[in-house]
Amino acid sequence: RLSRRGSPNASCLGKMYWLLLWEVFQAGPTWGSVLLAQQLPKQLTSPGYPEPYLKGQESRTDIWAPEGFAVRLVFQDFDLEPSVDCEGDSVTISTGGMDQTQLCGHQGSPLGSPGHREFVSPGRSLQLIFQTHSSSKSKATHLHRGFLAVYQATVVQARGTSEAVMTPLADSHNIQNHCQDPYYEVESAGTLSCPAQGTRKDKQNGEEVPRCVPVCGWPVTLVAQSSSRAQPGDFPWQALIYIHGRGGGALLGDRWVLTAAHTVYPKGGAPARGNRSAGVFLGGTEVRARPGGGVCQGDSGSVFAVWDELALQWVAAGVVSWGAGCGEGYGFYTKVLNHVDWIEAVMGGGD
Repeated sequence: RLSRRGSPNASCLGKMYWLLLWEVFQAGPTWGSVLLAQQLPKQLTSPGYPEPYLKGQESRTDIWAPEGFAVRLVFQDFDLEPSVDCEGDSVTISTGGMDQTQLCGHQGSPLGSPGHREFVSPGRSLQLIFQTHSSSKSKATHLHRGFLAVYQATVVQARGTSEAVMTPLADSHNIQNHCQDPYYEVESAGTLSCPAQGTRKDKQNGEEVPRCVPVCGWPVTLVAQSSSRAQPGDFPWQALIYIHGRGGGALLGDRWVLTAAHTVYPKGGAPARGNRSAGVFLGGTEVRARPGGGVCQGDSGSVFAVWDELALQWVAAGVVSWGAGCGEGYGFYTKVLNHVDWIEAVMGGGD
């Protein structure tokens, strides 16, 4: 509301100015941001990473996932100044309510460095607070980088195996079906009623039993590149083929592997498929910007995966045929799109 008091004098203004300035100095720099997670993994770093972070700052990041998804976060680099009982620099992760995890340097954190432990929100949001305390140490002696994390939206799935829970009726059970996530998801999810006599039925009185189907094109962690060491889950579709030397392939289901013919058959011994064109395309990389980005020995038969913005998953665009040298230039790939009909026919129309 409006004030009927007179204007403050110069002395009061001066006191207010110094009070405000003191509060700013006391609070230190604070940042806040809101991020939208997608199924394509993205990076989140502490301010200034990988350079040594500033002392006396606080950054707060809220990550939201689309409806029906959860937020998944994994640290790939974690370097904070050690402290006793996390009284110094720390990272606090909140996944809703009172569920909080505080991480700090190796000396004081109950978990030490979180390593590749994953944090998954029970709901749609996850909050990360990075807080550093003021220090009398010289900035030149402070060499801690902070953190590098990867976040993405992940499908909300129940964990565990199938379980039966007795209903109020003495002659039936309710069965909630689960699959081994994150590589499988339940099809026709729901609760089944299982009478003592008769078939299992869902709430719509259907008799189809839910089944676990593979989750396609969703890496568990950020896809590794070039010579970096891959972690479990980077390439859940990757297969190793060791018949005539070392080669690769991609899983198309529980029983099917997509690969190149020369990884399975000796040179000149592949079965004829008529005069159909192989549809080879050139997959080039900018060598000056990304050295070592091409194919190498042992990559034959592996897939050239690209991100599909519409399907929101990684898809096989090509199969490695051959390349020039080892990561030195262009690679040649068989165009998968030209052979989709044939692949589906061989698989019997399966997904």
